[in-house]
Amino acid sequence: MDEAALDPDALADALGRRPDDLELRARAIDALRRRGHPGARLLELDARRYATPRAAPELVALDEEQRAVAAELDPTWIIRAGERDAERVDLVIRDPTSRLALGTPSHRAVFGVQLPRGSSLLALKPDARGLIVVERALRRADAVAALDALIEHSDPDTRQWCLEQRARTGEHPFAVAPQPSPAATALARLRWLVPQPWRWVVEQPSFNGAWRRRAPAGQRSPAPGPIVDDEVDVVLTSVGTERKAVLRELRGLLDGRPLRELATMLQDPPVTLVSSIRGDDAQRMSARLERAGAAVKLLRAGHTERFELGDDGVELDGGDPGLVALAGSTDTLTVLRYRVTWPHPHEPTPAHQERAAFPLEGCTRTEALTRLRAALDEVIAARLRGFQTCRYCQQSTPPEWWHGEGACSGCAERHLGVVH
Repeated sequence: MDEAALDPDALADALGRRPDDLELRARAIDALRRRGHPGARLLELDARRYATPRAAPELVALDEEQRAVAAELDPTWIIRAGERDAERVDLVIRDPTSRLALGTPSHRAVFGVQLPRGSSLLALKPDARGLIVVERALRRADAVAALDALIEHSDPDTRQWCLEQRARTGEHPFAVAPQPSPAATALARLRWLVPQPWRWVVEQPSFNGAWRRRAPAGQRSPAPGPIVDDEVDVVLTSVGTERKAVLRELRGLLDGRPLRELATMLQDPPVTLVSSIRGDDAQRMSARLERAGAAVKLLRAGHTERFELGDDGVELDGGDPGLVALAGSTDTLTVLRYRVTWPHPHEPTPAHQERAAFPLEGCTRTEALTRLRAALDEVIAARLRGFQTCRYCQQSTPPEWWHGEGACSGCAERHLGVVH
């Protein structure tokens, strides 16, 4: 490397262009260490984290040290350098017809899949990309650990066959395989622009009861559908593979609508099937359509301003209390105003609103990072202007926890006799 190439900024750009060039990363670590640059230690920690699954006890210490070292660096330098451990993948069904794609004990043990023995995952609904997803937005190390666990939980004959196949081909023989998740990867790289602590929101398949084992602390799946007393809209998001079965259900549910109109509705989802019906009626309708193979989402009526995370989307909420959110989808990054509503006294519900959108492609380039950082800073500043200081506890309080009369909700209960 010549002297210009050893400049930390030039090194970050080179690493970002060639994230899998391990020789380049080793030379960069050496060059940065000679300069006393904290990026050297960050790259070393990234390499160790990339190979360490979440279940390993040492990952907690690695995370803590990584945050401490990152505090000494410009966030844009970290992003441009392209952390390898920021890579995220979805585990998808590679071959739904394989005998290893059935509801086997392995799937139940590793993913909590609740399917009758011998029933096919062909019955599950594909996402917007046409893929049947088993688990979303995993770190590469956690995905590998999950695939290895599938082999470990297999019967002896299957385990031996899998080990032989993997030794021969170098690939995991199970029908479940990793698929790149560009939106989740982008958000993982950009997280340094978002205030900590971070809370991930990832739509996980309803049949997967074990995703929390591999997820970071605080990760959640989007809130469940509306409660029965709400008025809701029923939105068809995917028809699935059994179009005729879905059409038959729609004819029974929407009696009186012409068959041609119903068939047209199925051609270009998402489409709103009915608006402003009771939540319990909507849930019964949703259950019938999902049994037929369709994908349905229930949305509270009248909340058109609220940002809705798509099935393939990922969201990162930042700050405590929350200050801003950043969402990623197939091709777009969206900066969200952090907002919480109270449709019922004890049910705070996220109701974030879109404030800016950027192309996902090229989002880690210097010019794009500058625009994204400015948009995030603007939304955070606007959010903080809405905070008020409670006269009792002296805490800076966000609007959703503010009672009025100079008091936060908690102090209003303790000092003003208010019952929420």
